[in-house]
Formats: sequence, C-alpha cells, structure tokens
Amino acid sequence: MKCTWIIISIQFIIISYLFINSQTQTEVPNLNKSLEKLRHSACNSALLSSSCLTFNKPDTRNCNIAFTFAAMIDIRLRFTDFTNLLIPPPEARHHEQVKTKQQMLETMAYSFSTGRAAEYRVTKELFDFIISILQGVENWKTLGGNGAMMSLRAAHEGCGSYLSAPVTEEMTKYFPSNVQFLNEFVDAPDLHIILEYREGERWGKYLAPRSNRFYMNHDTLNINPKFLEGINSTPNVQVIAIGGLQLIENTEVEDDFLTKTHIAILSNKNKKIKTHIEMGDFHSYTYFKKLQPLFKSADSIGMNEQELGILLTHLKKIKFAGYPSKAPIKKYLEDLVDLIDELTDNLYEASRIHLHTINSQIICSNNEWTDPEIATARSAILAGQFACNNTDIQHTSFSFYENDDWYVEDITKCWGHKHMRCCLALVPTCLNVVQVSGLGDNISAMGLVYHPIK
Repeated sequence: MKCTWIIISIQFIIISYLFINSQTQTEVPNLNKSLEKLRHSACNSALLSSSCLTFNKPDTRNCNIAFTFAAMIDIRLRFTDFTNLLIPPPEARHHEQVKTKQQMLETMAYSFSTGRAAEYRVTKELFDFIISILQGVENWKTLGGNGAMMSLRAAHEGCGSYLSAPVTEEMTKYFPSNVQFLNEFVDAPDLHIILEYREGERWGKYLAPRSNRFYMNHDTLNINPKFLEGINSTPNVQVIAIGGLQLIENTEVEDDFLTKTHIAILSNKNKKIKTHIEMGDFHSYTYFKKLQPLFKSADSIGMNEQELGILLTHLKKIKFAGYPSKAPIKKYLEDLVDLIDELTDNLYEASRIHLHTINSQIICSNNEWTDPEIATARSAILAGQFACNNTDIQHTSFSFYENDDWYVEDITKCWGHKHMRCCLALVPTCLNVVQVSGLGDNISAMGLVYHPIK
C-alpha cells in the first residue's frame, strides 16, 4: 500500500510539472505576441514591419516644446535603507504638511503602506536632519525635476527642447546639445530626497502593495517665479509643458507664483501655443482649488490614477475615497469618461488628457491633435523600459494586465467619446522594478513628442 502511494505521488508530481511547464510554454509566445502587437501600434505604419523595435523620430518642424519647471539634483536611495535607521510609527497617517519628525514617519508609513507616490516640502530643520543621517546610507545623485526630466526625454527623442528652470553649469552635462536653457545658470542646485520602494518590501508592520517613491525637499530656487520668465521668449514652440506645481504648496510665494503662471498660460494662448499641465501630489484642498484657473485654461492635462480621482471628485463636489493600489482598468475608464464630461460641463478648455496608470496608458484628444494611438503605445513601451531600466524587454521581465474587465488580446484599443478619440495601450509591467522616480515625467514627455498638433 505504501509503495502504491509513492507511485501515485510521483505520477502526480510529474503530471503537475508537465501541466505547469506547458502553461509556461504557452504563456511565453502569448506575451511575445502581445508585445509585438504593442510595438506594431507604436511604429509608424508607413514603415511598419511586425518586428519594428525602434521608433521613427518626430518631425522637428512640428516638435518644439518648452518645459518649466523644475530642475534639481535628486539624492536617491532605497526606502528601507533609510527607514532601517528609524523606528516605524505606531500608526500610519496622512498629513497635509510635514513639520516634525513624527509627522514625517507617519506620512512615510501611510505612503508606503498604500503604495501611493507622495511629495512633501519639509521644514529646513527637518531637511537638514534628513541630510545628516544620509551619510551612513548608500545613495546616488541624478538629475531631477519635472521640467528637467521632460525636456531631457523630448531632446532624446529628437525634438527641439527648451528648459526654463534653475540649472547649474555642472548640471548641463546631463543634457544633450539640443536642449536650450532659458535662464542664467545658478551657483548651486536645489536638492530632493527620493526614497524608492518595491512591491512586497516591509517596514515594521507595514507592507508595500506596489512599487513607488516618497519625495522630500526644501527648495529655495524652484519656488522663485523668475524661473518662469524664460517660457515667454521661446521661438517656434508649439507646446509649453508645466510641471512641478506641487513644489509651490505651503510656500510664501504660492499666490504670486500661481498668478504669474496663469498669466503666462493666457499670454501663450494668444500666440496659439498649447499649454500642457502635469498634475502632482497636492495635499491641501485649499491649494487644489487655487490651481483650478490654471487647469481650466490648459489645453492638455496629464495625471495618474489618484490625480484623476481628485480632479473628478472636485468637479462633482464629492469626497474622494481613493483607489485601491491596483484598481481594475474598467474603473479608471469609467471615471475618465466621467471626467471628460465634467470638464466640458464646467467649461474647462482641455482638448487632450493623458492618464498614466501602473497597467495602462490612455490618451484622449479632439481633432486639433493627431491620432493618439502611436503616442499611447510608445508611452506604454517606455514605461516598461524605464521601470526595468532596460530597453530590451524580454518575456521574463514583464507581464501584461489581464482581468475579467480587460483582456491582453486588446493590447491597444481606440474608441470615440463625444468630441474626443481615446486610445489605450497596456503597459509591459516590469516584474523586477529598478526605478520609478522620473517615470511619470518621461511618459508624459513621450506622449507629447509623438502626439503633435495638426
């Protein structure tokens, strides 16, 4: 009898192995087939082959973009390397402002345990304390800032790229020669602390449900309105992209900065120049309301899923409960359609929306812009490449979202809603995330570069 059970167990193991192995062998061709379909959508159809691996560069006559603001040096490190030096707080809490060490710990725990990106301006004393304890933690310095990263991506793709932000001469080594700086160089840059974590990492009792990052800063240069002035003197520009507005929250220049930004948007609108605004991690509803004149005047708005929910619930005058860390695509699509309707009803001028989520890229636009499919697909591919820090995405390094609400066969899909055409592309989601800082800026710039005005 014992021998019989051993034989049955061995047979079960063999059958299980063969079943799992056959599933894996089936999944690999399906993943590769889906990736090829995504590349197909990303390639210029006039020069297309199903094995297209590189993109045709944009027409520089119709691709000159000015970016503002900001620019700084990022000090990057692993979240858990930093928090190993700190005792986790008893409770995770969201704070609109971070002024004390305890508020910092509670806010970090909240961001980490919910998987939500967060960015905070902290007091000078707290920032100095953070810098002081970094001496014993492995870290590395890179170029940072919404404007800087977006201008770098646009230049890399072959566009004319202009940057209005505080840049030192030393920082120019990060940029190719086709980036033009619109301000005088500064002596020393602002610094940002970026703590990056991966899905499944732990800090005490807290578990990260997805990979993301937590930023802290105490800027003195990026909050100076004079670094906006460069965008008023850019020749042959079709689009001005504004990011980093979250850096102004809770500063003494808040009202002055937003007023001058709005004036710049209206001035360029008179010159037939489109304005794109990238949303950010805003903490105070009072500040968010102050931003509405800018959003209302913008031609294009970029956002992630949490920012989608915040803007939609503001327009509907209801409270935003937040999305789960990995909400189904169907939920985002329903809310995006709802947002388009609300923007129209509330007389917002946006003719283009770019929604970037962990699993998908979605761009909707009216007929003032070219078809969004290529830009959507290219943004999706870049998202996978950037997160993996590898341009050669293999089937072992990524997966595509697949659930009851969306199937991987629809790797790209386009449809119409009212005056807009929308396209969705599934992201080849990196299985072993290397970096997330700067991902949104690169994706948004990619979308603008390959989605020009007609």
